[in-house]
Amino acid sequence: MVPGEAAACLLVDRFPQRALASLGAPGFGLESATLWNELPHRADGLVEAAANALAASGYDLADMDARISDAAGESLDFREQALLISRLLDRRKLSFPLLLPCAVLGDVGVAGPLCGVVQAIATYQRRYAAGPRSIVFARDHQGPRAAVVVEAPGEHRQ
Repeated sequence: MVPGEAAACLLVDRFPQRALASLGAPGFGLESATLWNELPHRADGLVEAAANALAASGYDLADMDARISDAAGESLDFREQALLISRLLDRRKLSFPLLLPCAVLGDVGVAGPLCGVVQAIATYQRRYAAGPRSIVFARDHQGPRAAVVVEAPGEHRQ
């Protein structure tokens, strides 16, 4: 049995020299296609959330080195990631891994997205990150979507 809850926390500090990572402004979107209606799924909500988060940080999707999602098993969530790539990726990437904290933790509910941020930070600290920038996604099956850019310390371009 996998518990449906977890805990994670972030310490927000105003001194960048002590930072383990930096977070960009979050982006939000709303997906009209859900598991409970017949609307075509185009990943509009995730695309909107990612585009807003990337614009706020001054990046394109191709500038990200990894994606981290709170997806926990619904095929809809994984199709949404594929649609995101086809709609926002503007240049070829040889590798663009999708990390899934829930593959290890199980479906942890609302703690999932924050666990994704913590996983991004852990990849930077432990030096196995695909690169210095990750985009972390959150979704709710009712429609809300969110995204945030997480960067390794000292990597944000001005």
